[in-house]
Amino acid sequence: MAAHVLPVACPHPTDQPLSDLAEVFDERFADLGPADPAHLLRVEPDPDGAGLTLGLLPLTIGEHPGDALLGFTAPPGWSAIGTTAIAQVIDVNDARRTRTPQRLTFLLERCGRCTTLLSPIGSPPTARSRLPGPPTGWLVDACARALERPTPPPATGPGGWIEAVWLDHMIALALLEPARRWVWGDAASLHPLAGSGRTPSPATLRRRTRHEHDRGWEAQRRSMAAGHGLPILPITAERAGWFDEGSFARFAQQLAGPMHEVLVDLAALLPTGVVNQVHEALVGPAAPAGEPVP
Repeated sequence: MAAHVLPVACPHPTDQPLSDLAEVFDERFADLGPADPAHLLRVEPDPDGAGLTLGLLPLTIGEHPGDALLGFTAPPGWSAIGTTAIAQVIDVNDARRTRTPQRLTFLLERCGRCTTLLSPIGSPPTARSRLPGPPTGWLVDACARALERPTPPPATGPGGWIEAVWLDHMIALALLEPARRWVWGDAASLHPLAGSGRTPSPATLRRRTRHEHDRGWEAQRRSMAAGHGLPILPITAERAGWFDEGSFARFAQQLAGPMHEVLVDLAALLPTGVVNQVHEALVGPAAPAGEPVP
């Protein structure tokens, strides 16, 4: 990963708080706005131990830092990695879930320590706030995997993800071909577990989904890394091997739309009989990882 270099004379990270390094980066991007690209950040101790090299890599406009890190493994000499970007922050105390753009600076050390700074756009450093605990999400997972660190386990099994992909495929085709006269075979053929034989019944698809759910995320990841997993993720076998179970699960889930919203849309686009059969094929709400679905 080539990068611009921001030379800073400061002690080794074991002596210098990570938050201080995050503030150095954050102040460098005090004028960052919504139209500006995000930057990847790296911290690398000098070979003689006298200081640090802080590296900056500008991304293309609109590129997510996590996507830029997908498949990347940091050199062993890098002690921390992170990003500065404009993030949409949601106030959990706001019933309207209003999103406010703020500047985010996040750094994760190889040892697992992390720091997250949030600043209103265009505000002075005095307006900066620090998140009290470690954040979660695709960006954090990507930084962890780039440093070959483990990520938290998935909260749910893959059954709901498989079905969400199926619903997304149906809604995409229904919008692309509004004049199509849908029958159950059309819907079933789009299911990731439909197979190449005769059209499976709703009960058969439900049973197959339950089986994949019970196998768990790690089995899905290992199958894809071996080159014979479900062909429903836009990643290579090599990149599937870069993930661990938790990061793989969250990456997959973020690519699928919310099921309840898609079901409402399908009810308005497909015949009632087909929609009823779709509901019969669903295993229900996503079950916790490792637990059976009904």
